[in-house]
Amino acid sequence: MARPHKKNAEYFPHSRDFRNNRRCKAIRSKFGPEGYAYLIMLLESLTYSDGFKISNTDLEIELLAGDFDVDSA
Repeated sequence: MARPHKKNAEYFPHSRDFRNNRRCKAIRSKFGPEGYAYLIMLLESLTYSDGFKISNTDLEIELLAGDFDVDSA
C-alpha cells in the first residue's frame, strides 16, 4: 500500500547560497536582514499550508503579520 500523498511539507530544502539569489539580494537590499528573515518565515509558513498556498485575505494577512511580529501594512 502506497503512502498517502501529502499536501504540505515536513521540511523544505534550503540552499546554502539562498541569500545570494538575485531576488533575495533585492529583498535584503531594500529591507535589510529583517526582510530576509520575513521571507524565510513566509517560506516556512507555506510548508504548513495545503498545496503550499496561502489565501490573500485580510484575515490571513493579519494572522501572518501577528505571527511575524510585523505591521500588516
